[in-house]
Amino acid sequence: MFAACRADLARLREGDHTAWREVAEDPVRRRLTLRAAQFDRAEGDLELLRHLLRYETRSSMTDELWLAAVLVGLHGDTGDLRLFLEVRETDFDTGCGLSEVLEPRDNADELRRWARELVESMFGTDPSDEPVSSWTDLARDQRMTEVASMTLRKLDGIHGPEQAPSTSRAPRTRARLR
Repeated sequence: MFAACRADLARLREGDHTAWREVAEDPVRRRLTLRAAQFDRAEGDLELLRHLLRYETRSSMTDELWLAAVLVGLHGDTGDLRLFLEVRETDFDTGCGLSEVLEPRDNADELRRWARELVESMFGTDPSDEPVSSWTDLARDQRMTEVASMTLRKLDGIHGPEQAPSTSRAPRTRARLR
């Protein structure tokens, strides 16, 4: 499932400006590339992460918008605090969702601390730590509905439909696949 987004991330890292436009303008490719960057972080990614963050605002308040902000924040460049404020002002939902984003008066250490805390609570570095719903949603977005359905059937087999974890988004995701 990750092969295409890893390839997109590699093209972005190589500076392929056609890829920068194509990936940024395609919501699914952009989302998947941000997930690839989540698990394959590189020092030189800051400019491409800023680019993807700006485009992700088109999707309003998404997990990937948070992820893009966090990945940018991990670099600790206080110049990005103004970018976060711009992003926060794109629409009401984003403004509410990013209401705890730091202010321009904050420093690089505070920015990195904020981003690290969010990484620890929301965005890990190991794909196996991600909730199953993340993978089923990504599979569905790529029109890989059989992969998503198979994952959900495995969950039903492990937990049974009545024993599925109450915090799981799997039942909601499953309904969207039908």
